Amino acid sequence: MKPSDTTTRGNKTVFVSKQLSNCSHVFIHNNATSSSLQPVYSGPYAGRHRAPKYFDVEIKRISTDRLKPYFALTKTEASERTTENILSPEVMNSLPHIENLQRDCHLQVANT
Repeated sequence: MKPSDTTTRGNKTVFVSKQLSNCSHVFIHNNATSSSLQPVYSGPYAGRHRAPKYFDVEIKRISTDRLKPYFALTKTEASERTTENILSPEVMNSLPHIENLQRDCHLQVANT
C-alpha cells in the first residue's frame, strides 16, 4: 500500500484574452467587493508598455489577469449604424414578420 497523491488546490488558471497583446486601451477589473450597481470594470485606460505578465496603464502597472481589451467604433462604423438605416422602408418591407407585426399592432414608423 502506498499513500494517495495529494491534491493541488492553489493552481488556478486565469483566462487572458488574445487581443490583449495588440489593443491600445484596456478595462481594469475591480477586485474589491462592491454593491450590485457598481461596475465590475473601470476604464478604458490607454496602455503604455506591455510585458507577458503585466501591462503599464496610464494610472499604474497592472497584472494581465485583471485586464480586458477595449475596442472602440471608428467614426465611419458609428455613422453606418444609424436608426435611419435600421428602420428604413426597404429594411422594414424585406422582413415579412415585421410587416405583420406593424399591421397587427397598429405600429407606425415615422418618416424623417
